[in-house]
Order: sequence, then C-alpha cells, then structure tokens
Amino acid sequence: MDFVDMLDMHIHHIEVRVDPMNEPGKHPLNADGMDLRGKNILVEDVVIESGDDGISIKPTNSLGHQQNCSVVGVCFDEVGYEPYTNCSQDMVIRNAWIINSYGIAIGSIPPDPAVNCIKNITFENISEYYPLRGFYIKTNPGFEGSGIVDGITVSKSIRASVRPSIRSTARPSARSFVSSIVCLFVRLFVRQFIRSNVCSSVRPSIHSFVSVRRTSVRSFVCSFIRTSVRCPSIRPKRTD
Repeated sequence: MDFVDMLDMHIHHIEVRVDPMNEPGKHPLNADGMDLRGKNILVEDVVIESGDDGISIKPTNSLGHQQNCSVVGVCFDEVGYEPYTNCSQDMVIRNAWIINSYGIAIGSIPPDPAVNCIKNITFENISEYYPLRGFYIKTNPGFEGSGIVDGITVSKSIRASVRPSIRSTARPSARSFVSSIVCLFVRLFVRQFIRSNVCSSVRPSIHSFVSVRRTSVRSFVCSFIRTSVRCPSIRPKRTD
C-alpha cells in the first residue's frame, strides 16, 4: 500500500498481507506492506505481513516542491528549496504487528536539490516476528542535493529473531544527515546472530550521525548500529 503525499490521515484496524509466491514464507520482492509519505499521520492497530519493508517512511514527492501545493504535494506552509520545506513528518505508528518482513524502514532517501527530509517519526509498541531487519535507515545513490533524517523515536518494541536490530546504510555519493535517533525500552530476542563491527570500505561523500542513544533497563536494550562509516564511534550510549 503506497500512500503518497497525505495530510492528516488516520489508518487503523486493518491487515495488509502480501500473498506468498509458490510456498509459505516466500514473498515477492519490492512488496512493501505500507509506504507512508506526508504529514500528520497516525497508524495504529494494524497487522502487516510482507516480503519487503513492513512499514516504510519515505520522503514526499519531490515534484511537490515545484508545483502549487494546493494541487500537488503536501504544502508545509511554504514552497521553496530550503530544508524542511516539504518533509514527511509528524507521524506516529503504534500497536503494529509486523511478520516475515524487512521490518521498519526510513527511506530510501535519495539526495535532492530541494533537500529530501524525514523528521519527527515515532514508532511505539511495534511487535516484529522473524524480520530480516528490525529498524533500517536507507540512503540512496545520487549526485545533487542532500537528505535529512531527524527526530526518530523507537519505543516499547519487541523484535523476535532479528539480525541486525538497527541498521543504516550509506552508498557512494548519497549525502545524508541523520540525527536524534532514540530507542526507549526496546526488547530484543536474538537468535543465530553474529555481531560484526567491520566498516565497509565504501565511503559516501557525506554521512553523519548525531545524538544516537539508548535507554537500557535490565533486559531491555537497543542493539548496536551498523553503518559503513565510523562504526565504533556511533555505538549507542547509555543514558540511564
């Protein structure tokens, strides 16, 4: 399901299931359960089973920067080429069950002259079962412009048999800025997981992390973040 440039939307009490191909547990690729673009969106009490991202937050349609906001795109008070002009922002996704998927994704976020951005997104009470990834921030190749991810909170979530729990990827020439990633009381059930802190030799032109932190209480923990740049320096820091 692809929701493009939505404003003030409430999705609740639905099931989204991608039919398996030839055998149970195998799904077609590029079959996201729910892609969200826009502002002021609440998603709650949903069940998603897919072969790709369970829930993905994507930048708004870049064409919205250049056209009348009352006709195309979501107008966030102004039209222009400055950061936060036309962000996907102010979303809450809560009480969701995600099964056999790539979990929760931010992006892809390709660079754009108008600055693609995603900000102020909260995931709360998310139960993920057998995801290939738990929480995933994706940049995208490109040569002009930049992208911003700011103010992402993952709270009170359960992930069973996940590898890895939190991941960010950076590709050549994918300019991105990621800040304020918070994990609160995230419980992990990890099985057959190999921890790796090896950085990729591929370095993007710009890929920076700021204020990545965790809150840990007993068995509640936010896993390490794996990225292709500065792996050791962006490990989550204890705040309790």
